[in-house]
Amino acid sequence: VSPDEEGICSGKYFTEAGLVGLLEQAAASFSMAGMYEAVNEVYKVLIPIHEANRDAKKLSTIHGKLQEAFSKIVHQDGKRMFGTYFRVGFYGTKFGDLDEQEFVYKEPAITKLAEISHRLEGFYGERFGEDVLEVIKDSNPVDKCKLDPNKAYIQITYVEPYFDTYEMKDRITYFDKNYNLRRFMYCTPFTLDGRAHGELHEQFKRKTILTTSHAFPYIKTRINVIHKEEV
Repeated sequence: VSPDEEGICSGKYFTEAGLVGLLEQAAASFSMAGMYEAVNEVYKVLIPIHEANRDAKKLSTIHGKLQEAFSKIVHQDGKRMFGTYFRVGFYGTKFGDLDEQEFVYKEPAITKLAEISHRLEGFYGERFGEDVLEVIKDSNPVDKCKLDPNKAYIQITYVEPYFDTYEMKDRITYFDKNYNLRRFMYCTPFTLDGRAHGELHEQFKRKTILTTSHAFPYIKTRINVIHKEEV
């Protein structure tokens, strides 16, 4: 049925059984991803349905899975790792629509900067030619006027999730600090005379905060940056 037309939606998922099936799949997927807190949120929706149907067998299964999920949270305390994040900027007309676009990439836990750099360098080097692609090694703002128009440039920077002080009162656990992430931060060293590094008394640090269009975890492993501010 079209959203503009009156009528009813029919299909196997537009039923109670269809909803229950999708929620059970979601709970299983969250469990596989190690996101046990989200498993609990899914079952909060499922439990009232089974209670209304007096389905003791399903309720028994769910409570067993909840016990398993909470046990894993307790036993894996301090050992869980959800991912590492990098900002990737693309510069040069060879990138087409990607030119001057920035993304935050989510990589597997403990991914080093050299690893993602090597991978992207290999991928785009194969696409444009190794002599055409160049990786910008620092995190300073890119001046397009100083770039070779015949080359393609990528800039990769390690970033960390960023939270305002007021957010920290609700983001207590490790899971809280790695879920529903839209803002990321990286630091750039500088001195007042333009150099990146100087004597200790000359050294300053610029914080850049990025906001993405969607929150991680997401169905994609990279999300475009829609806002950027320096503090």
